[in-house]
Amino acid sequence: MKLYYLHENNVNVGPFNIEELKAKKITSFTPIWCEGFDTWKTAGEIEELKPILNELPSPTRMTNIEEKPKDNFLGFNKKGIILVLVGLSVILFTLIIMNYQSNKIINIEKANKETQKENYLKKIKSQKLKLEEQSEILTKKGQAEKDRFNKSIIQADENTYKEILSAISNSYKALEDAKEDLEKAKGYRIFRSAKKKEQQINDAVYEIEIWHRKIELLKLEKREVEIRLNQSK
Repeated sequence: MKLYYLHENNVNVGPFNIEELKAKKITSFTPIWCEGFDTWKTAGEIEELKPILNELPSPTRMTNIEEKPKDNFLGFNKKGIILVLVGLSVILFTLIIMNYQSNKIINIEKANKETQKENYLKKIKSQKLKLEEQSEILTKKGQAEKDRFNKSIIQADENTYKEILSAISNSYKALEDAKEDLEKAKGYRIFRSAKKKEQQINDAVYEIEIWHRKIELLKLEKREVEIRLNQSK
């Protein structure tokens, strides 16, 4: 079944079948276009439309009707199609914006997590450095205490060494005095019995032995102190 388009009031309308054209009360001068036409024709030029024509006193002037109908496309109103396309474009644009916002939020959250991770690592590193500094301070403090302790021991050994030297010197003097007493005890004295003389000699000999032993002990102690002092240097 053929479908026809009309040109009314400078507007292309249709398509219509023959029954619908009959209701339109077209005349022989009504501009008509149908698929297969090269250009617009009047209804009077189309053989199958002549039976439904209504004649008018004066013909409708046809001017500048050379184009195919443009307000309809495949039977659909072009304005409606445009509105649908605009609506689809708005929906597509909205989806794009929503997707962009969603990706932006995801990227922000990811960046925040990375920042939190970096801050946590920095905090751990800072705490580690602080512990290392405290450990170093304690080590230095402990070393200082150890140095002071060693120094006090060395000072004590030095004082002991001086005392030992003084004691050895005094012991030698006492030994010499004991030797002099022995010589005196061996000499002749008036009013002294042989028993008394023997007793004095024995006492002087014993005194000499005591000082010899004391000197030997002091020398041993002196040697031990010297070893400690040499090790501390």
